[in-house]
Amino acid sequence: MRTVSPGRLYPLVALVALILVALLAGPTSLAKPPVRPPAYIVYSFYDDVCDGRWYGGYAAGSFPEWPKLLTCPGSPSDSDGFVRQLGPAFSLEDGRTAVRSIETHPTWQTDGYIVGRFSLYTLGVTIQSGDRFVAEVGFMSGASAGRARFRVIYDPDPIEPGTVYELANIVDDYDGQLQEIWVDLSAHAGGTGEISLRVDALGSSSQDWAVWVEPHIARGPTATPSFTPSSIPSATPTRTPTLTPTTTRTPTTAATATPTASPTPSATPTEMPTPTIAPPTPTPLPQKACGCFPSEFNEARLTGFDAFVVGDLAYGPKAEELRVIDEDAGGDNGRFYIWDREEGHSYSFDARYTPNDRVAVGNVAPADDRAEIIVAIDQDNQVYILDRLGGLVFDFDARFTPYDCLAAGNVTGGPEEEIIIAIDEDDHVYLYDWRGESVGGFAIDDFDFHGSCYLGKKCDHNDAMAVGDVFGDELEEIVLLDQHGNDSVIYIYDASGTLLMMTQVRYTKYDSLAVGNVLGDQRAEVIIAVDEDNSVYIYDAVLGLLKIKYAPKITPVDQLAAGDVQGDLLDEILLAIDEDDEVYIFTEE
Repeated sequence: MRTVSPGRLYPLVALVALILVALLAGPTSLAKPPVRPPAYIVYSFYDDVCDGRWYGGYAAGSFPEWPKLLTCPGSPSDSDGFVRQLGPAFSLEDGRTAVRSIETHPTWQTDGYIVGRFSLYTLGVTIQSGDRFVAEVGFMSGASAGRARFRVIYDPDPIEPGTVYELANIVDDYDGQLQEIWVDLSAHAGGTGEISLRVDALGSSSQDWAVWVEPHIARGPTATPSFTPSSIPSATPTRTPTLTPTTTRTPTTAATATPTASPTPSATPTEMPTPTIAPPTPTPLPQKACGCFPSEFNEARLTGFDAFVVGDLAYGPKAEELRVIDEDAGGDNGRFYIWDREEGHSYSFDARYTPNDRVAVGNVAPADDRAEIIVAIDQDNQVYILDRLGGLVFDFDARFTPYDCLAAGNVTGGPEEEIIIAIDEDDHVYLYDWRGESVGGFAIDDFDFHGSCYLGKKCDHNDAMAVGDVFGDELEEIVLLDQHGNDSVIYIYDASGTLLMMTQVRYTKYDSLAVGNVLGDQRAEVIIAVDEDNSVYIYDAVLGLLKIKYAPKITPVDQLAAGDVQGDLLDEILLAIDEDDEVYIFTEE
């Protein structure tokens, strides 16, 4: 009998085994596996950390959050909180290097917080089905007392108040480990809203050296997360309360900042690959059509030295429009034209008014519930208070120069509104009651106030002032604008001169500023008419967000105001166009 040697048997057995495996696996196992496109990063919050607007604030007892705009990148010595990019010179609590990590330290207060708001619309990002938010969160090495809450929030329509979605809410302690966030964004496909990254100190913030490791939006084949997805709350709608600061304005003294961890040198890991697919091209800012109509108030023309204001000068639910034309009366007088929409007619009177004077409307006298007309005369260094028929109610001496600003509003919480004058020459704001008694004032220390020219005049005095309830607390704030074109800044003060907020806006030489509650969200908005763009910008001053951009006709000597001229408990935007001899009213469609 013929035998098979073991050396020849083993290859035969191996061949038979391979054939059996192939037959059992089925014909598809021999097919070429499909080629799947690689996942890529649609948007990196690390690479573009300063694309977001970062705010710091705190909640002390029953007092609400008071956000303050932070610089980006910030400094670890900033007691208001700071954000900055980290690199391989820093270490994380799990021993890894902090490459491509963002440190977000809350305000140095009990229950302080920091939040970065990223508008996907302005970044040109549209969420697609299958997109996900990915990050790791934790602390830097050495933050042994660190304890904080990490939140990811999505607001589908930041222009209007409404429902927001809490995508992730994780409480983390310094325990030597990082926690992963992996959130499917498919439920928000087609959205171009706002994603916020927020860290809240749970008690003391002294060692909340909080970090986000490579936070990004990923697109492409979905990788299985290495943690249990149920640990992330589902995207169910919740209401984020509107920031409504109370009338108490005493700031809490900032805690002494604890130094951040010393950099720990370590090996540099391989950087994450650059996305193989380019992100979308950014789209223009939000813009709405003007649902506006003329007021039929065309009896008077408007020139660069004239005034245009709105206020409740007569009984009834609607405010009235006031134009003051210096050339329509003789001598040192101007002609005051009042359009009463409630009665459907206009009337006029003559009173003292010259080219460098200013006019405001406010309920400053205690006689009735109607507002008075306030005129500040630079030649007289006097303020005149007139009733709606031009009768003199009172006058008093007050310093006033050609470039000063005038407004009226209830900034102290008293029974009547105050008269507010910002002086160009000495960088001061002065508050008066209707009899000229001083009720406060403060020095403008945050910038050099250059006053205001009349529209259409070429000069270097291009700052502005307005008054309105931008916090929605039934107490008005003083809004001062430092003009620097695209880098202009709004400073918001209370009556004592405490700087409550600052935010960047667009404002050029011949533009106009107003404040009014035009969107109905219980807070007044900052409104700016920009002649170079033929646009009206509406900003939420507290959040530092551009809400709406209108595109009407605007020329250098046009003037802007806001008031409830339709009696619907909502302010309208009014734009007086000198070329048309018309006042146009903007309405929401």
